[in-house]
Order: sequence, then C-alpha cells, then structure tokens
Amino acid sequence: MGAVSIPLDLPGTRFRKALQARRKLDGILISLMRSRRSELRSGVASSNQDLLSVLLTFKDERGNPLTEKEILDNFSLILHALYDTTISPLAVMFKLLSCNPECYENVVQEQLGILGVKKVGEEISWTDLKAMKYTWQVVQETMRMFPPVFGAFRKALTDIHYDGYIIPKGWK
Repeated sequence: MGAVSIPLDLPGTRFRKALQARRKLDGILISLMRSRRSELRSGVASSNQDLLSVLLTFKDERGNPLTEKEILDNFSLILHALYDTTISPLAVMFKLLSCNPECYENVVQEQLGILGVKKVGEEISWTDLKAMKYTWQVVQETMRMFPPVFGAFRKALTDIHYDGYIIPKGWK
C-alpha cells in the first residue's frame, strides 16, 4: 500500500505506515544479521545456507562486502518480490483443491504419510519435500494454469495437435 502512495511523511498516511513497517522490518533483520554473522564466524552456519547468509558473505567485483543498508534493501526487495509470486499461486491452488475433493484428499493423504513418521515438533526436511511428489504435481499444474507472473511464456517441447490446429515445437 505505502509503495503506491504520495511520498509525504505525514501522520495517518499510507506512506508513513510503510516507513514505520520498514523500520520495524529493518530492526528484525539487523538482529538476525548480528546473530547470523556470529554463526558464520563460529562455523555453525555456512555461506550458502540461506539468503541472509549469501548476502552477508557476498563480495563485489572489488572484494568489498555489501553494506548493512545494501543488505537491508536487497532483502526487502526480494521479500516484496516474493510476496505476490508466492501468495497468489497458493491462494489459487487452495481454491482449485477446494473444487476437486479427490485431488484434495490425495494431497492430504500424502502430507499425513510424511508427517506420520515425524516426531512431534520435528521440522520437515528437504528429503520430506522431495517425497511430496503428488503435492508438487498439484503446484506445477496450478502454476501452469495460472502463472504467478504475467508475460511468462511457455515453450512447446513437442508439436501439439489441438482441435485442428498445430502448435509447433519451440513455439512460445
């Protein structure tokens, strides 16, 4: 909301609320950055563990690390870019699942099967995510039907014959 408002820092404006939210986010990130730097120095965390670690260990072409402001700005930019492209497909996927009880039940059973072998409070691992074959197919089909980014074109991998028309291989 604040990104599409008149940039006047006046009480009650969307812009002021956006600035306040950004300051709050920056405070949280600065705390996380301090903690992660400590973990990186002690070897508890690795430089490619997650986005924050990558930003903290990144060096430019002159070998200089990013400044704190650059890290905060990059993190904020990525966070905002991910918001719509993550939330929109999830909302559409849940809507599609609600219209297809059989598909919904298959997803639920797959999730229960994975969670059934986990201890209480144990987090889902990368191996668990890779085991979610059916759920991943649902995600892919949702994104095929309703791409999160407009203007992202698909490329035909083979000639497609449909209703008397031919979509040639390689067509975008």
